[in-house]
Amino acid sequence: MREKVIAAARKLGYRPSASARALRGVRSGLIGVFHFGRDKDVESRRLYQIIQAIHAKGYQPLAMPMADQVMRLSRNDEISACTVMLDANIEGLVLSGFADDFDLAQLKRFQEVHIPIVSITGIKLPGIPFFGADRCQAMYQLTRHAILQGRRKLIYLHRWASGLTDLVQNTAFAAVEGFQQAARDHGLSFEQAIPYIKPPSDQSGLFSYGAGEQAFAEVWESGGRPDAVLCYDDGWALGVYGYCQRHGIRIPDDVAVIGYENQRLGNYLFPRLTTASLPYENIASGALDYLTRALKEQPLSSEDRIVLSPCTLEVRESCGARKPL
Repeated sequence: MREKVIAAARKLGYRPSASARALRGVRSGLIGVFHFGRDKDVESRRLYQIIQAIHAKGYQPLAMPMADQVMRLSRNDEISACTVMLDANIEGLVLSGFADDFDLAQLKRFQEVHIPIVSITGIKLPGIPFFGADRCQAMYQLTRHAILQGRRKLIYLHRWASGLTDLVQNTAFAAVEGFQQAARDHGLSFEQAIPYIKPPSDQSGLFSYGAGEQAFAEVWESGGRPDAVLCYDDGWALGVYGYCQRHGIRIPDDVAVIGYENQRLGNYLFPRLTTASLPYENIASGALDYLTRALKEQPLSSEDRIVLSPCTLEVRESCGARKPL
């Protein structure tokens, strides 16, 4: 009889109900992932490492794409996505590259039923452990590298953090701090190392490329004329490349260009882009280790923790080589 029931279930395509299993106390073995951002290859790499880390802990991922710079979900879509996760009886939730326009009230639905949450990159939210790259360290090293190449007039193009700036705490402007600290440590004045903080406009073009181009154009056309420009990410750097090529500005002879994130496109630009590579494997592993320990109710620190992993410099031709390191 058992064999007949199993055969019939297979023929009919029967799937066990996650909701029914939850009612009788059966664990789902699922870790939910809300993945924000899909327009950059580094975001795909981040999701891959999160999924690998989930598998390594003996769980299965339930990943759901959320908003990016092309597609904006409606509030109803956000509510539906959270409902699907809750109905699936996920045991934990990972926020991958959390976006700044997501309805925070939806996260409270998970917290109210005691589903632990961790955030990987993106922005830092109060009460949710954050695991990311040490952007301050990365920008310090990139700035130091530019200075040691003989660059003495630096601009850092930084994206205004988000509409949730009051919640971001101490991660949004970490790169600005790293840039300024490196400049101070190497004897540059504020006038020689200026952070240019700009919110990308809706008319700034495709993704971050247009934002980077627009920000650099404003700096260059105002007469600032830096000999090195460090960028919020590689997308912004690509926008700088476009402006330079259209206006006869030579890279790196007239201006060095440095990015962040190590998108694949940077290795195919001419000259190739100097940048910083993010340690997504370490970040994802640390976040899932914390999350699974929380699921097992092991004693965890009650502090609102931030865990940052160091980045690796990818030194290429865009910054020049005026002096040896």
